[in-house]
Amino acid sequence: MIRTILPAFTAALLLNACISSPPGVPGGPTPPIPGVASKEDEDKAFRQGYGFGKRDAELGKQSNFMLYNNYYDSSTKNTFSRGYMSGYRHGQR
Repeated sequence: MIRTILPAFTAALLLNACISSPPGVPGGPTPPIPGVASKEDEDKAFRQGYGFGKRDAELGKQSNFMLYNNYYDSSTKNTFSRGYMSGYRHGQR
């Protein structure tokens, strides 16, 4: 009897591991948290900030990441500004 139950139980466990639970259910995907940027959003904000900062430095403009406030929101502002300053420093060389 155990020989017939064990493979069926193992198959059920493996199948359950492949099925994702809905958000909010233990073991399910984590729903987005309002005001917290995803890794992809932060990467995009940094790259955009870097590009704008580098361009501004190469054009001899003063550093001011806030001129580009339509490219970030409250959850990506710090990341955008870090990218901007990094690009600005790199563009001054």
